[in-house]
Amino acid sequence: CAAALANLDIFRRERTIDQLQDKIAYLYEEKIGIKVIQEARRLGLIIRPLDNVIVLMPPLSVSRVELGRMLDITFDSIKKVTE
Repeated sequence: CAAALANLDIFRRERTIDQLQDKIAYLYEEKIGIKVIQEARRLGLIIRPLDNVIVLMPPLSVSRVELGRMLDITFDSIKKVTE
């Protein structure tokens, strides 16, 4: 709890949220999350965004190979969309 409270103090003191507003606007404006999931689907992976957060919820039965492929596609999709 002490670490969390210290972080909140830093956020307040440095006005972190205020300084992020143009970056936040850019993400919503560009619909980065939507573009990432579209690219992932093109590559064979169905994922979904919660706004600009990419959600990965593999089934418990996923193999290590499948999990690696899922992570590779997600990474490649984010990289392509944000370059």
